[in-house]
Amino acid sequence: MPTWGSARLLITVPLMALPLTMLSVSHAKAAGVAEEAVLLLSKARAADGNCNYLSSPERSELGRYLARAEIAAASQSGAGAAKAAVSTGMAQGKAAPCSADLQADVRETLAAAREAAASAREHAEPSNKPVVARAETSDDGQAKMRGKAGGLQFYKRAVQAYYLERECRSLSNVQAKRFWAGIVRLHKVTVAANGAAAVAPVMRGAERRARSSSCGNRAMAEIRHGYETTVSR
Repeated sequence: MPTWGSARLLITVPLMALPLTMLSVSHAKAAGVAEEAVLLLSKARAADGNCNYLSSPERSELGRYLARAEIAAASQSGAGAAKAAVSTGMAQGKAAPCSADLQADVRETLAAAREAAASAREHAEPSNKPVVARAETSDDGQAKMRGKAGGLQFYKRAVQAYYLERECRSLSNVQAKRFWAGIVRLHKVTVAANGAAAVAPVMRGAERRARSSSCGNRAMAEIRHGYETTVSR
């Protein structure tokens, strides 16, 4: 069972920040660390939700790391395994009594996630090569997505809307789950079509833009459009 502590998180979170397909690890190992990172981040978020240790910007930042980790874990292990890791982490975080030690653990988790994500960005290989979509065979859901959804611009808009939703929380729980599942499917298709090295900076750019946006009417419209175009496919 994963434990609190930055040393453990520093091992797992870089695998969330980098596209997992770029790493020289087995699929099973990548899936395991992805789930572990989701559990740790969920645990910290739930503990903060109970005890209010973080500022509003810090809380949003932790949520973004968790969102990124969920997408990676679902891509590797499946949506069920990712959601199970979230549920376990949330339950553990909610059960932890508020204390000075818990506050230190939550802050160490955020700091470790921040450091690991920054380190992963520094070590990500830049790609100056033109992106060429690779042919692939797909089944039903993926085949429907191949047109627009195989493109990086479509992906960017959808992921940006997803990150906005994580900030603004405008959808119902059922809609939010459907949106997340659609983003996971879209992520898989886009990586298959364009390569992980091309997708990673697009995802980071969408995250940055969502972070700098306010939750006004324009953001609500963007979320709704992203939801409808992603879930309908």
